[in-house]
Amino acid sequence: MLVYCNNFALNPANGLTSVAECVARWMGQRSKSYVKPEELLSGCEKRLRDGTNVFSASTSSGADISYPFLASMVMSHADTEVSGRQWITEIGLRQGALSEPVQCSILLQTNEISARVSTPIQPTRPRVVEALVQSCSPVSTTPGLVSKKLDESNASAFSLALEHPTREVPWIVVSPTREGQYVVAPARLRSLLVGLAEIIEIPPEADTFAIQSAIGNKHAAWLGAINVIFPSRHARSSGWFETQRFLAERLTLIAEDGGDPATEILACVTHRTNLPCLWRHTSPSTVSVAKLRQQLSAGIQKAQTSEETSEYAALLEVADKEIREKEEVIRSLHTDIEDRDDEVVRLTAENDALKHSLSGKHSSSSSTAAVEAMADLRDAALSMLDDDLSLSQSLLMLDTLCGDRVVVLDSAYKSADASAEFKYPKQAFRLMRTLVTGYYDALVAGQPDAEARKAFGKNDYSAKEAESMSEGGRRRRTFNYQGQPLFMEAHLKIGTKDSVSETLRVHFYWLASEKRLIIGHCGAHINF
Repeated sequence: MLVYCNNFALNPANGLTSVAECVARWMGQRSKSYVKPEELLSGCEKRLRDGTNVFSASTSSGADISYPFLASMVMSHADTEVSGRQWITEIGLRQGALSEPVQCSILLQTNEISARVSTPIQPTRPRVVEALVQSCSPVSTTPGLVSKKLDESNASAFSLALEHPTREVPWIVVSPTREGQYVVAPARLRSLLVGLAEIIEIPPEADTFAIQSAIGNKHAAWLGAINVIFPSRHARSSGWFETQRFLAERLTLIAEDGGDPATEILACVTHRTNLPCLWRHTSPSTVSVAKLRQQLSAGIQKAQTSEETSEYAALLEVADKEIREKEEVIRSLHTDIEDRDDEVVRLTAENDALKHSLSGKHSSSSSTAAVEAMADLRDAALSMLDDDLSLSQSLLMLDTLCGDRVVVLDSAYKSADASAEFKYPKQAFRLMRTLVTGYYDALVAGQPDAEARKAFGKNDYSAKEAESMSEGGRRRRTFNYQGQPLFMEAHLKIGTKDSVSETLRVHFYWLASEKRLIIGHCGAHINF
C-alpha cells in the first residue's frame, strides 16, 4: 500500500554528498548500524544488524559522479507490531548538473504477505523527511516551510490567490477555538505536510466573520475547524475546487478515541497527492532505465567510430528510440489518468447537485419559475407511475420527485426490502402518492389532521395506535431524524393479517417546522 509520497528541491551545502550523509545517518539511527554515505551514491546491497535491508542503485559507479545523475536508496524492515507486514522507504535523487538543485523524492509503502494481514495502517511520513528539511536547505518555494497568516486585512488577496488556476498544492486553513487555542497545532501540521501543502493560520484575534465574508463560506474555517482546500480540477474546460472541512468536534473525538487528528489531515491530503508525486518519484526501476540509456548512448558513440559496427550502432539507436517512445506513452497515460480522474469527480459533483435539485432542497435564491416547473414535472410523473413498482421503488420515486415534501429514512428502505413479497405494491403506491399530494396539501393549507385524512379511504389511515401498546412497541415506532427521535404512530395501512405478503404499514411523522413528512417504516406490521 502506498502510504506517503513527496518531492523536494534541495540546495545543500555539499550537494549530493550532504543528502547522502543525511540519509545514511537516518538509516543508521533507525537500524542502530553504520551506513556509508558514499555507498548509497555508488550502489550497494546489504543487510544490517537488526535485519533491515538497504539497497541503492546509481547511474554512477565508484566515487566519481557523472551528470545527469540519478540514484535510488531503499530501506526495508519488518513491522515490529504487525506480523507479515514490511515497511519500505525509497529516497530518489536526481541532479541534471552540479550547479542545479538536487531533486529528491521520498516514498513510503507497505508490503503484506497476504490478505490476512488486515491491521489498519496509521497515516504517517518517514522521519527522514524532517531530517532532509532541517539539514539540506529546501528551496524557498517549498510548500509548508513556514505558516502563512490569514486575517481580515489580507482575506481578499487570499481569496484571489486561492482560486488562481496555477495553484498546485492544497491550502490548509487552521482556525482557533473560541478560547484562542488550536485543536491541532499549525506547527505539527507543517511538520507532517511540508512539501505537500501550505498551512494557513488564522490568529486568535482575527475576525473570522469578516474573513468568511471575504473568502466565502466554502473556503472559511472557524471555531477550531480545519479546512483543506485542494487545487482546482479541470474537466471539459470547467474548473472547481474541492474542499474538506474537519470540524473541531470531529477532531476532538478522534483524539479522545486514541487517534491523532493531525494524521487524519495528512491522510486527507496524501489521498489526493500520492499518485502525482509517485509519477515524479525516482525509483530503482527509473535509475535502471536511465543507466541503460547511458550505456546505449555510449555504445552508439563507440559503434559509430567503426565502419564494421555501423549495423550494431543502428540497432542501438532503434533500442534507444523505443525506450524514449515508451517513456512518452507513460507520460501520456499519466496525463490521461489525471484527466479521467477530474472528469469522474466533475460527474460525481454534477450527479450530487442533480439529486439535490430533484429532492427539492432549493436554496433561497431558487426562482419561482423553477419551483413551479418542478411541481409540474412531479405531478406528471406521479400520474404516470401507476405500474407495479416495488415498495422500495415507490419510496425512491417519492424521495426523488417529492423531496421538498417528504424524507424517506434508511429504516423505511430496509423495512420495504424486507417486505419484497408484499402482494399489493400498486395499492401501496397509490396510498403513498395520496400522502404526498392530497394529504400533504391539506396540512400545508392549515387544515387539521381530522380534515386532511379525508384524502384517504375510511380504512386506509390511522392517526393513533392502540393505547395498550407496550414501551417496546413505542420504541420500535420511534425513528431518528437528524438526531431527533420522532414517535411515528400515524400510519397508512393495508390488510390486517399477520402476514408479510398481505399486510403493510407505512409509519410517518408530520414535521410542521419543515413542512415535511418523515417516513420511518414501510413494511410489515410492527409488534405492539
